Amino acid sequence: MSVSKRVAVVGGGIVGLVAALELSELPGVSVTLYDPAPGTGATYAAAGMLAAAAEARPDEFESYELQLQSIPGWLSVFARIGIDDSHLHRSGTLYVGFDASDRRQLEQLRSVILAHGAEVENVRRSDDFDQFAGLHPNIQTGLFLPTDAWVDPDLVVKALIEVLKSRGVSFVEETVVSCSSEGAVSTNAGTSHFSAVLLATGSAALAANFPRTVNSVRPVRGITAHLHVSGVPTGPMVRAFVRGRDFYAVNRGDGNFVIGASSEERSEMGVELGELERLFRDASEVMPFLEGSVVGEIRRGLRPASASNDPFLERAPDSRVAYSSGHFRHGITLAPVSASATAQLMKEILDEG
Repeated sequence: MSVSKRVAVVGGGIVGLVAALELSELPGVSVTLYDPAPGTGATYAAAGMLAAAAEARPDEFESYELQLQSIPGWLSVFARIGIDDSHLHRSGTLYVGFDASDRRQLEQLRSVILAHGAEVENVRRSDDFDQFAGLHPNIQTGLFLPTDAWVDPDLVVKALIEVLKSRGVSFVEETVVSCSSEGAVSTNAGTSHFSAVLLATGSAALAANFPRTVNSVRPVRGITAHLHVSGVPTGPMVRAFVRGRDFYAVNRGDGNFVIGASSEERSEMGVELGELERLFRDASEVMPFLEGSVVGEIRRGLRPASASNDPFLERAPDSRVAYSSGHFRHGITLAPVSASATAQLMKEILDEG
């Protein structure tokens, strides 16, 4: 196949990688991806939840509808990168409240989930002890959200990079320092020219030497901890309100857990001792068996949040450059949906000649 058009993707997080996959399938197109360390930003710290029901929020109906496309979107991606469907884990989410105030907050959330049209079940420990196995004995009731699922971002990123390279996508592990409206992409090593450019730069603000855009993002830092404890069966994802704070745990099987909750409007990457102490205390209160777990890694990343907290895809005025960001809480979830829309916009730019 002859190549007549060159496309650049600036940013190798999950959004950029899946977009590169879509773009690599366009006929007559070659793709170059720029990132000094692909897959190591917010994607690296993500737990991988595809949890439209658990993520339902008041007045976020459009976001919820987009998230509903995540599971079929990821199954399509899996088929194209050689990952078996079994790696999309349809475990559901068990959502609980730790004390009476938390349970009232959970009841309010139930109303929101129902308003979005999501499936939700009231569950009790006395009716299904196995579902509550490992949770604090004071937690007797909860909500089960059977349609929620999860994927392992590490597995997905590794497979994506391998498939992209096998398709001839060029990886340039350098930082892009400027991009012109005409498609000139520059690093400290030099400048290359492209027919179209996708900026998938995550939480990084676009500098003055990038095309002017309507949308902008701010960084929201999140942390996750990877734990291991022996002898724990696979179960649903657990989300909880703990004295008003959010907490989640993804049981990845074989005793491996990813826990998190932290979400702060800050760009500093350092993790404070008090922040970890609160996370581990909440974990051990909701799931006491985790007190005996071994801490593997503490990961942190900066999520890109737009002014509206919604993702966006825009074409910079009078340019050959598109900008995709603002995925905030839903980077993993919405990557396939975003990539499909991005490929269509980039095709329109390429068709202009």
